[in-house]
Amino acid sequence: MRRAAVANAATRGLVLRAASEMSWTNVFRKRRWVTVSASSPNPGAGHKSAALDRDSVYVAVISEAERPSALQKLVAKLRLRRCTSVGEGARVFGRIDVVDRGVRRIGRRVTLDASTSPIELKAEAEGEIVLGDDVHVESGVSIWAYSRITIGSRVRVGAFCQIVDNHFHMPGEDRFMFPKSKPVTIEDDVVIGAHVVLLPGAHIGQGSVVHPRTVVTRRVPPFSDIRGVPATVTPRVKPEEQPC
Repeated sequence: MRRAAVANAATRGLVLRAASEMSWTNVFRKRRWVTVSASSPNPGAGHKSAALDRDSVYVAVISEAERPSALQKLVAKLRLRRCTSVGEGARVFGRIDVVDRGVRRIGRRVTLDASTSPIELKAEAEGEIVLGDDVHVESGVSIWAYSRITIGSRVRVGAFCQIVDNHFHMPGEDRFMFPKSKPVTIEDDVVIGAHVVLLPGAHIGQGSVVHPRTVVTRRVPPFSDIRGVPATVTPRVKPEEQPC
């Protein structure tokens, strides 16, 4: 009976697998660690994110019903018309503020969910914002690039995050002197919690998890668990090291 329910859920794009410590009811209700892969008719063929460890193993797929409709494609095209390039299957909900004169590249199947608060994509004249494939950005996120901000594939950015590559002023007496920008990079399969702040020079390694309300200012190695102000880093379990 349970296997049949899971198989039916898989066709609707819900969770296919979960850690043994959690009940199936809770798994269907909590999708915060879910990552999305290409559509697959086989429930076991979904993409397993490198950010997931033995305590939170969720896998999901996109069913045909979840693919963007013609109306959603048109809405995304209109609201992202000021972007340099937009990949196939991008979806937009709510208000997106695309301002200034820089470069913005949106990957395939990107979701910008501004249903409760606007999302800002601000790139100055020499700035560049790059969003990889299957990125999910939640409401209230602000991304402001003077140099370059790169977000890898299958990254989830939580609500009200701030990602900037410039401090906008120098500390000390001469506060009107504009500082040099430092690129910000988020590698593939990273999960970023709500209200996180990524400051100039931040580099989040592949498969890492940044917990809510964390401030990151430096390079963090892959498969790390990051939390606090200032941020503390602890290693996570790599997928190949997970027990069978």
